Amino acid sequence: MYFSAVHELLRWIEGLPPSQRDAAVEAELGIGAADPAPPGAELIGYHPSGVDAILRALREAPVTGDDVLVDLGAGLGKVLLLARMLTGARVRGIEIQPSLVERARATAERLGVEIEIEVGDALTAPLEGTVFFLYLPFTGETMKRVLARLSEVPHRIVVCALGVDLVAPWLRARQTDSFWLTIYDDIRPRTRE
Repeated sequence: MYFSAVHELLRWIEGLPPSQRDAAVEAELGIGAADPAPPGAELIGYHPSGVDAILRALREAPVTGDDVLVDLGAGLGKVLLLARMLTGARVRGIEIQPSLVERARATAERLGVEIEIEVGDALTAPLEGTVFFLYLPFTGETMKRVLARLSEVPHRIVVCALGVDLVAPWLRARQTDSFWLTIYDDIRPRTRE
């Protein structure tokens, strides 16, 4: 895969029929399928984020080169790769399944895209970032505990949630016409670094 500029990559993606974007981008990145079996209680198996939702999150958060985007449940790294290539942001992924982390690292290395992805649990891994992305990686008590951890990040953050409504007094959902994606602003009395 070679695109000489961010605009060329974005133009290529947006030029694809919407119904074909996910498959085409995954093929171009060389991301194959993964086992969707849940890796544990309250954990959701691998389900790739849709390209349109990723692009919308990057634009509307907005994610810039000054941000650190953290994908909780990073899977094969599609969000990380696109965020890095399209925004220049530093990107970090936390994924509990080692085989997915190995594949994401191999893809990034093959493409020459700098990402950080680690085998880890969102309940214990360092949560250092400005924008957090999650596509329903967990539910129930696990989700509550991760939200509590995110509330302890010492500066304001933006949370982009795909396929899940987050309930926390420190988060305010933005008004949007998107069915799957909700962007939450941190309303704690702190400044975003």
